[in-house]
Amino acid sequence: ASIQLGTARNNSKGNIYTQAYMLAIEQLETLKNQDVIALVPGAYSDASQIDANGQPGGIYTRNWTIDNLGTMGRIITVTVQWQRGGKTNRVVLSSNTKGNGV
Repeated sequence: ASIQLGTARNNSKGNIYTQAYMLAIEQLETLKNQDVIALVPGAYSDASQIDANGQPGGIYTRNWTIDNLGTMGRIITVTVQWQRGGKTNRVVLSSNTKGNGV
C-alpha cells in the first residue's frame, strides 16, 4: 500500500511539472514567433493564475521577461511557478530570438 501511495504522489508531482513545462514552452514559442520589433523589452505576466491549458483559475502563475540582445535580437525568459506542500516550485526556460520563429 505504501508503494502505491508513493507512486501516486510521484506521478502527480510529475504531471504538475510537465504541465508547467508545457505552459512555459507554449509562451516561449508564441513570443519567438512574433516580429522582433513587437518584442518590447520589459516584464510581463498573465492577468491571473492559470490552469494547465493556460485558462484562468488554475494553480500556475506565468511571467516572462524580454531583454535586448543587440539591436535585432531578444532574450526571452519564461517562469511558471506554483505552490505545493508549502513550497514554491518553478520551471524557468530561456531562449535567444531574432523573431519570426528564429
